Amino acid sequence: MAREQMSIVVDISPIPPQSAGAFSRPTPIGWLSEINRLGTEASQPIPLLNAACVACSTYFDLSFAWAGLIENGKVRLVARQGIGRLESTAVERMQHRPSGTRALLHANVPVACNDVPNDPHKLDWIASGAMEDTRASACLPLAWDGNIKGLLMLHAKTAGWFDPNTMELLEAAAATLGYALGRLEREAATVAAQVILKRENRELSERTEWCQHALELAQTELDSFSYSVSHDLRAPIRHISGFARLLEEDVANALDPQARHYLEIISSASRKLGRLIDDLLAYSRTARQPLTLRPVSLAPLVQTLAAQLMARSGARGIEWEFGDLPSVVADPELLRVLLLNLLDNAVKYTHGRARAQIKIDASSTASHTTIEIGDNGVGFDMRYAATLFGVFQRLHREEDFEGNGIGLAICRRIVQRHGGMIWAEAKPDNGAKFRFTIPHSETSRGAQEDPADRRQQERR
Repeated sequence: MAREQMSIVVDISPIPPQSAGAFSRPTPIGWLSEINRLGTEASQPIPLLNAACVACSTYFDLSFAWAGLIENGKVRLVARQGIGRLESTAVERMQHRPSGTRALLHANVPVACNDVPNDPHKLDWIASGAMEDTRASACLPLAWDGNIKGLLMLHAKTAGWFDPNTMELLEAAAATLGYALGRLEREAATVAAQVILKRENRELSERTEWCQHALELAQTELDSFSYSVSHDLRAPIRHISGFARLLEEDVANALDPQARHYLEIISSASRKLGRLIDDLLAYSRTARQPLTLRPVSLAPLVQTLAAQLMARSGARGIEWEFGDLPSVVADPELLRVLLLNLLDNAVKYTHGRARAQIKIDASSTASHTTIEIGDNGVGFDMRYAATLFGVFQRLHREEDFEGNGIGLAICRRIVQRHGGMIWAEAKPDNGAKFRFTIPHSETSRGAQEDPADRRQQERR
């Protein structure tokens, strides 16, 4: 992280001599340069304050210096230099007195006492008995952006030591130290936030991976169960349907009307269940079938499917409109099933229209091709669009439109296996538009790769 710089401008003119026997002073610019260097190079607050205490004691020939950090509104002693015998318990006592240190924490102003024994306002750390030989003392709040980060306490054996010029230098140094403490606090908070974010990202990744694995396992088991059950049910359903047909052919005339009605119900229900099982098997196959990608031309495929549906619908007139349909990279068989389901839906839900219209169009971007199939059929209410692609979900009565409600679920699974998206827009009695995307590249396709395809690639 880049270190922040702060410039301090103070009066560095020679300090006037004191009275006879006055003590010598250090070079002000040299001392401030040292403090600036300490603040700039510091990486931890406690070593910084230790170094500051040493620098102050050395340059100002102090008898004792100590520093503390503000934590939860209290001072914690962290650094000391000199002959003083101040202990942490004394610092704790100071903070509960009505004046001195406690007042400084609220006032955020430097304080100097230049005649400690005779000053009626002497500071409480002197009154505590920690420094019997102290004649002058100064307390400097180390603040940044209005918030006190720490305190620097300086003690000298000579009265009048902390004159205005000296205090000006000390206040400039305190500003530098306060800024450095603020910077270190911000850096520590940033590092802590990064550690938390990294840990949470790792935990989220692990949970996501676990959920993905559990989902893949559940999907595999569900597909296997669905396929097995559907396959195993086909034989008994065929038996029920076959024997019901034999009864209708051999003994129907011998049965009374009510018995014949029961037999018709058995035959109809078995045929419906057979279609349902066939649909379940088709749904399972869309997941179990290997995905073989190759270029597929949409235009001839769509026109072939439309011709098949026209032949199936008999004399019913349908107006087809084909747009500019490009080639896509897809599994040919699954793409055929996808388009057949969507076109069959369009044919089915335009039934009853005097002039049925079905339009197939496509558009491409740099990443994918979007295919659109629209019709002027009965449409549906968009409030129920979320359930449209679910298994066995129907938005219309079976009496009005036949089907088991699994065709669109098959469409969604095929599109997802190709790494695309599918959605629909409609209005009641005003037609519907179904759109799906097929990505161009393997990178886009891999973003939504189906677990079944991934497992097949791993087995290879």
